[in-house]
Order: sequence, then C-alpha cells, then structure tokens
Amino acid sequence: MELTTCEWSLMEKGTPDEPEPPALSEMKTKIVTDLEKHYNEEKGASMLLNKASYLDPHFHRLVHLKEEQRRQVQVAILEEMKQVNVAGGTGSEAAAGQPRDQQPTEKTALSAMGCLF
Repeated sequence: MELTTCEWSLMEKGTPDEPEPPALSEMKTKIVTDLEKHYNEEKGASMLLNKASYLDPHFHRLVHLKEEQRRQVQVAILEEMKQVNVAGGTGSEAAAGQPRDQQPTEKTALSAMGCLF
C-alpha cells in the first residue's frame, strides 16, 4: 500500500464525477478551490511540503508527484544543501573561529532541564 498526501488525493481525485450526488460534487469543488488558493505555486507552500515529504523516509519516493515534479524537488533539496555547505558548513566549524568564551557550550540532558531540578 502506497502512502499519499491528503492534498494530492483531494486535488487529483477530487474532481466531481457524474454519478455523485450534487451536494458531494459541490463540496469537492469547494475543497479543491480552497486548497488551490492556499497551496498554489506562487506561494511556494507546495514545494515546501514536497521538500518535507522528500526528507521523511516514509514519503521519500514522492509517489504522489509526477516524475518532473519529483525531479524539481530533488534538485531544490540539492541546491539548498550546496548553499548550506558554501555558507559555512556545520555550526561547529563556524564556531571554531570564535574565541573560547564566545563559543556555544554543549548542553547535557540534565543541564538543559536546569530550572526543573
């Protein structure tokens, strides 16, 4: 059984069919219209959700997208990874150039709960 997103299910399969009652067709149309208003390409919400899905091991294959859309998500993730790498790598590498008193200290589980004990 493949897992899919609710957005894809409603937008792709939510088009009204002939044998459905008029109330159900109207409800599907309104839901799809509302989803398209909030998750259109200009706002970038769909790409953000697709990137999050790609990074989640359960949805990594992006079965709810067409091949071209999958490729766009993969390219976008790789570009962001390159930007992070060029910008300075990990936080520990960036902190290495700071004086000792300005470097962030590592917290243990106990010290993170400080005021609770």
